[in-house]
Amino acid sequence: MLYHDIASLLSRYLLMNLTKYKELVMECGCGRSPSGKCCGWHALSEEEYQKELAKLRKGKTEEEINEDKD
Repeated sequence: MLYHDIASLLSRYLLMNLTKYKELVMECGCGRSPSGKCCGWHALSEEEYQKELAKLRKGKTEEEINEDKD
């Protein structure tokens, strides 16, 4: 019975921390992502970034882009 309790507690602890870890990993750290979540734009050169941003803005209004961040 003790083994089951320890396993259950450990399982819950790992699940809770994995969820927190995923949230942190998925956040944009470079500030380039229009959604606030990492989309790999940190790896783009400035020129590539500007092209991707222009493509995105062509399809969406600035208000829609800002709504995605929230």
